[in-house]
Amino acid sequence: MTRELNIRLFRRGRSSDGIDGYWQVGYDFTLSDFGGVLPNVGDMIAPSIEGAREIEKHKVYTVESRFFRPAGSPHQFINVGLVVSERNASKEEEHLIVGGG
Repeated sequence: MTRELNIRLFRRGRSSDGIDGYWQVGYDFTLSDFGGVLPNVGDMIAPSIEGAREIEKHKVYTVESRFFRPAGSPHQFINVGLVVSERNASKEEEHLIVGGG
């Protein structure tokens, strides 16, 4: 039985209650979404936004660390977490993000 690797983005920060923790960014991927290559520390991720072509609507996430939950864990909802920082995309990155390369 083959299972797809599930990847979720997290950022480190505080909740509205002031509690430190890791919070979901709102993007989930599979290894296939990254062409079979797991992003590493320092890599940048620019998820597509359906129908949006304006660069200021795009975020770029930089991987700061990774954590793994091995198969067989009681919590099967995620296998790899990428802890990221986020920033707005720059005009120089527009052709890479909205133009497809």
